[in-house]
Amino acid sequence: MDPLLASQRALIDAWQRCCGRRPVLHRRRLAALARERALADAAPDIRGFLAAGGQGLEAGRAPELDRWAAEFARARSLGSPIAAEAALQAAAAALSARDAAGWLPALAQAEAAAAPWRQRAVPADGGLAEVLRALLWQAAALPGGQEARAVARTAWQRWGEADPAGRARALHGAGPAPAALARLPWRDEALAAALDLLRTRLPLAPAGSTARGGDAAAPAPAPAPDPAGQAARWRALLDAWERGLAAAPGAPDASAAALAAAGPAWDTRPDQALAPYEALTAGSGPTARAARALLAAGRGATDALDVQRRWVEAGLVPALGIAAVEARLDEDEAREAGWPSPLRRAHARALRDRLAEVRTDTELVALTAHAEACLAVEHAWQALLFDTALVPLQAAALAAMLGPELTAPDLPGPAVDAARALLGGGPRARLAAPWLAGWLAGNLAPALAAPDADPLAALGEAGHGVLPALRGWQAWRAAHGAPALDAPALPAALAELLDAAGAAEAPPADRRVWLWGVPAPARAAEALLRSPSRPALAGWAPGAGGDEAL
Repeated sequence: MDPLLASQRALIDAWQRCCGRRPVLHRRRLAALARERALADAAPDIRGFLAAGGQGLEAGRAPELDRWAAEFARARSLGSPIAAEAALQAAAAALSARDAAGWLPALAQAEAAAAPWRQRAVPADGGLAEVLRALLWQAAALPGGQEARAVARTAWQRWGEADPAGRARALHGAGPAPAALARLPWRDEALAAALDLLRTRLPLAPAGSTARGGDAAAPAPAPAPDPAGQAARWRALLDAWERGLAAAPGAPDASAAALAAAGPAWDTRPDQALAPYEALTAGSGPTARAARALLAAGRGATDALDVQRRWVEAGLVPALGIAAVEARLDEDEAREAGWPSPLRRAHARALRDRLAEVRTDTELVALTAHAEACLAVEHAWQALLFDTALVPLQAAALAAMLGPELTAPDLPGPAVDAARALLGGGPRARLAAPWLAGWLAGNLAPALAAPDADPLAALGEAGHGVLPALRGWQAWRAAHGAPALDAPALPAALAELLDAAGAAEAPPADRRVWLWGVPAPARAAEALLRSPSRPALAGWAPGAGGDEAL
C-alpha cells in the first residue's frame, strides 16, 4: 500500500475518534470525515484519493459550518436572533462554493455577509443597558448636564438604529427582548422603575411606533429575524448540505484533477512539518510550552500526515490557540492587583477549567466565544449594578465641592431616588452591602491613594466612572484640612459626604437582582458574580446529542 495513503487513512481515523467525543459539536466535520474515509478506502494511492476529491472543498468547509453552527446556537441561547442571523448568513454564503478553488473566496464572502449582523447585534442587544447607564449618570450631573444627555442620546439613537422594533417593544409593548433583559439586574417592580426612568428622562417616540424618536432620518434596518422561522431556515440550509454530501460521496470537484496531478500539496517530510515550531520554543510562556509539546509528539513520525495524526491523538491540534487564550487570561489576572474583580476571576477560572478538555479548533472557538459572549452580558449587568449604587456618591461629591450656588437645588435627590427605586434602601445602608464594601476597600481606597493612576476599565470590571468626582472630593477635603482617607475610614467618610449633601436615607427594603435567571437579594449580589449560572454550551457534553440548534 502507498505509505502516504496509509497515513491518510490513519489520520482520518484519528480525527473521527477525536471528533466523535462531541458528535453534536462536530456534526458536519464527522459527515465530511466519513466521506473522506470512503474516498481513501476506494483509492489505490494518495494521488487517486486526491483525484477523487480527498482533502478538497468539504474537508475545509465542514469545520467552518460547525463553527457557525456553534455561533448560531450560542446566539439563540442568549436570546439574540440578530446575532444568530450572522451565523446563518455566513453559512449560506459559504455554501455557494462549488470546488476547492472557490472555497477561499466563498469564505471571505461568508465573513463579509456576517459582519453587518454581528455589528448590529451589539447595540441591539446592549442598547437598553447602555441607555440606562447613561441616564443614571445624568441623574448625578450638574445643572445643564449637556455631556451626560449627549451620551444618553447617542446610546438611544444607536439602539433605535440597530433594532427600532425592539426598542419600541421594550418601552411600549411586551417589555425588553430576552437579550436586552439578560443585561438588566432587575425584574418586576424594579424593572418597571428602570423603564420609567427611561420614559421620563428622554423624549421618546409615540407609543407603538418604531420610529427613532427624534433621530436623523436614515434607512430602516432589516427587521430582526423571527426566531422560529430562523431556526427552520438554518435546519433546511444544513440539511440540504448533508444530503448533497451523502448523494455524491466520490464526486471530485473541478480542481481535484490538477491537485492529483501535482501530488500532495505539501512537503511530506516530517521534519518540514515540525520546522515552523522550533522558533517558538524559547522562553517559559504558554506558547513556548505548546510548541515544545508539538515537537515532542511529532518526533519519530514517518511523514507529515503521521505528524498530524500524532497531534490529533494527543489533543495538541489547538495547542497554540489554547496558549494564546491562556496568555490573555494571564494578562487579565495580572490586573487583579490593581483592580480586583470577582466576575473576572470567575470567568478565568471557568475558562481555564474547560481549556483542559479541548481537543479541536472547533471546540476551542466554541468554548472561548461562548465564555466571552457570556462575560459581555455579565459585564453590562455588573456595570448597571455598580452605577446604580454609585451615582448618589457622584452627586453628593459634586454638591459638596460646588455648593448650592453651582448645583441643582435637589442634587443629589434624583440619583438617590433612582438608586432606591432600583435597589431598595438608602445610600448609607448600601455602603455596607458586601459587594460594595469589598469594592470600596479593594478598589476605591487604593485608587484614591494613587490619584495619578488612571486605570482604564476592562471587561469584567466596574466602578471606574465615579473616580474623577471622588478624587476631586478627596482633594477638596484635603484643602479644607481633612485627614487623608484609608480603607477603614472610607465608608464613614462617604456616609458623612452623603449627610453633608442632604441625601435622604430610606427604610431598609432590599430588592432582588437576577442574573441568568437566578435571583439573589441585592445586598448579596456578589454571590451571582462569583459563580454566574451561565447558559450551557451547546454540544459540549461528550457523547451528547439533541442540541437542535446545532
